[in-house]
Amino acid sequence: MEDVREPSAERIEHAATNLFAEHGFDAVGVRDIARMAKVPVSAINYYFGSKEALYRECTRKLSHEYIAEARELLDDGATFVDILAHYVDFGERNPRLIKMWLDLQLCGDADARSYSNREILGPVWRVLLETLESEGGATVDRRLGVLSFVGAVMLGAILTDDQMESLTATDAGDARRRWRAEILERFAGRGFPPLDQLQLASK
Repeated sequence: MEDVREPSAERIEHAATNLFAEHGFDAVGVRDIARMAKVPVSAINYYFGSKEALYRECTRKLSHEYIAEARELLDDGATFVDILAHYVDFGERNPRLIKMWLDLQLCGDADARSYSNREILGPVWRVLLETLESEGGATVDRRLGVLSFVGAVMLGAILTDDQMESLTATDAGDARRRWRAEILERFAGRGFPPLDQLQLASK
């Protein structure tokens, strides 16, 4: 007999991740998720227990997806700068993780914020720091630079094209490419500035 549990759970996670990332936790109901996943509402409680548990599972899966990709690159000989570039790429092609992390940070719940830092930001920070340390460059300035870098990528991921164009007075695609090149170049050169000094405006 075919086991339908896994396909149903995967459909729920996929639908929930897209809805949560687009609308935020509070604006999405279990009926919305069930409708998009084409499952009964009871299936969400059966597989995940609650909407809160489902949200956390969605963020955990996305975080593990990034970490798995980064570890695979490291196994293939990637450098620290390669891993930084991969983080930028991941944020650009899959901003859902960053949007959901931000949603947890802004929700006002201390437990949710703690979870988001421990289970979402924490693994990203650890893989970047481990790679930095393996190359002998884990000075205080470089550690702080990693935090600024992560923050810059997060900001770039949550800005819409309209917002990017408004901030930079140029085409969003061009602005993102220039911003990406600038933050990578500055960090690779060990002169990475604080987040508030990154230049978004076109030159």
